Amino acid sequence: MQTTTPTVPADVLDRARALARGSYQRSLLDGYARWSGADLRGAAKRWSGRYAASRSGLFHRLRKAGLDVAVSYVTTSNNRQAVALCLAGVPVSAVP
Repeated sequence: MQTTTPTVPADVLDRARALARGSYQRSLLDGYARWSGADLRGAAKRWSGRYAASRSGLFHRLRKAGLDVAVSYVTTSNNRQAVALCLAGVPVSAVP
């Protein structure tokens, strides 16, 4: 039995990417950055408050645009909980 990973419809992801401001917000939507900010290193870690504000701004723009967006806990492959941004019910931010 083969399991399939759910994916975000292309039109939804395109609309979300159009609302992203900057490379950090695009990396959240593309699955390269963690929603919690736990992957921030160096100087970026010192500016974590601004990154949190950026995540919040992205979330509110997505919601205002009428997209099905949520921030929720997901279970990782090693049975740990992680916070992820979900579009159309599918996690899109990086999960460890």
